Amino acid sequence: MYISKLEVDGFRSLSNVKIDDMKPVTLLFGNNGAGKSSILALLEAIFCPKEQRAELPGEPTTQMPFYLGIITNFTNNYRDNKPGIITFSITISMTRSELNSRWPEYIKHGIKVIKDELPEDRVRININGEFHPLDDAPHNVAMVLGKVDINGYIIFDETKRPEMWLPDEPATVSLAIREGLGESLLAIFTGCFSNIGIARFLHKESVISPNEQSDSSEVKNNLMEFKTRLSNAKQSINQDEQEKYRRIRDIFSQLSKWGEIDFARREGEDNDLEVMSWDENNLWLPISLRGAGAEQLLVIISEVILRKATIIGIEELESNLDETSQGQLLELLRSIIEAAEYPTGQIIVTAHSCFYGYHLPPHEKKYVIRKQAGNTDVEPWTSTAFNSLFKSHLDAGALQQTRQTRTRNPK
Repeated sequence: MYISKLEVDGFRSLSNVKIDDMKPVTLLFGNNGAGKSSILALLEAIFCPKEQRAELPGEPTTQMPFYLGIITNFTNNYRDNKPGIITFSITISMTRSELNSRWPEYIKHGIKVIKDELPEDRVRININGEFHPLDDAPHNVAMVLGKVDINGYIIFDETKRPEMWLPDEPATVSLAIREGLGESLLAIFTGCFSNIGIARFLHKESVISPNEQSDSSEVKNNLMEFKTRLSNAKQSINQDEQEKYRRIRDIFSQLSKWGEIDFARREGEDNDLEVMSWDENNLWLPISLRGAGAEQLLVIISEVILRKATIIGIEELESNLDETSQGQLLELLRSIIEAAEYPTGQIIVTAHSCFYGYHLPPHEKKYVIRKQAGNTDVEPWTSTAFNSLFKSHLDAGALQQTRQTRTRNPK
């Protein structure tokens, strides 16, 4: 299962953004502030668990929305949103068996098109929706779906009645069943996206935004939660959890020079849990003292395996890693997508790295992200677009090389 198409208007700097033909490995290149992270934040908002409204607007028998969920603290978590309605459209591609495994039985029996009219093995679910600001709670928004189709067969359209997705005439279907059918469609995707923001964990790095730096307790909690999840997997009585920990330990050891990991309690008032590692010199040190690259590598490996998310976003994948580690890490992520034992079907990465820009195979989709006149512009990767994006970096590198050459070979 993966996202193959995304459109959005009004979310942060994302104005009339369209991203077509996304693949299981998708990379978004751009300079800081271009809007790469906003794309991941949008997916986080679409797929995050939401609170139900106590009362539904209008007459439930005729005005029942397909799905209505509240996102709290929306303006705080997703800054710089413009006032007004945010619209989005997303296409999810999956196999017929994946759809059947996710969809509750009563939904499969209720929706005719799933039961009888989808012979294709590959299923494309198109979801259109909106985020509505709430007058009574200005920091919150309501997410409402407007239209849903599967391989072109419309199973819900808010503008049309009766709902063709119901098993019988709408008048014969109880309100409870209608509400359950409606909310269950999006519920099967709730929580399937997980965003790994490296800066949120590596609180020592200067790349953290001022807003994140101002809340050091939140950053500390993120890092502590990561360590706790990893430690719990090791100590779990569940064999599957123990196996995940062993995979993380072995993969980290293979990809790094810091050897096997273990845990210890840091002495002091807070008694914090610390991830420890051995190195080739038999030194037993906290992973945080091995450098940001070591900690970042462990965070990415651990979170991808432990979170069980179907679609994973990773911000600034290449930060603190040399080109060899960048290549090894991407190969690892590819293998996780292809392996049957992992649920992950797609990894969407933001990056600045020229290595990823020039060394990725053509079957992995790459996009160049720019900010023009305050809005984000997304275009498929080409060498011309990529060179233009990184021209300032390349020019600076060439100038530095020229200066070094003149220093070594003065006239």
